[in-house]
Parts: sequence; structure tokens; C-alpha cells
Amino acid sequence: GQHRRRGVSQTYVLVDDGAPSHVLGYYSLSAAQLEAESLHDVERKRLPRYPIPCIRMGRLAVAAAGRGRGYGRLLI
Repeated sequence: GQHRRRGVSQTYVLVDDGAPSHVLGYYSLSAAQLEAESLHDVERKRLPRYPIPCIRMGRLAVAAAGRGRGYGRLLI
């Protein structure tokens, strides 16, 4: 919650439509950047030389009872 309030990250939750208080899984996203120097020459060839904006998935979880049902794939 603290990171959300500060604008650092945003968390998304998958809930059961039949029981909205039952959390099936969640993931968290935050802004990030890649330094062009950290990439291989082939990857860097068409990219700018300045830091490349991207999104980092910081957390991904599925409830133990929901494992094997494709919720993780749905969240990604």
C-alpha cells in the first residue's frame, strides 16, 4: 500500500466473481529502465543510447487453491 500511495508501483488483483472477497492471485508493476550498455550488441543495435523505459513485474502470486488452473498465465 505504501508504494501505491507514493506512486512507486501499482498492484492488480484477480478475484473470484462468485466470491469477490476471495483473492485468486495478484501482480505488481513498477516503472523501470534498462541501461543500453547492459544489453548485447545485437539487442542494442536498433535501440537509443539513453536509458530505455520499461515496466518491471515485482510480484506475481497465485493462491495455493488456484494453482494449475491457468490464473498465473492470465495474470501475466
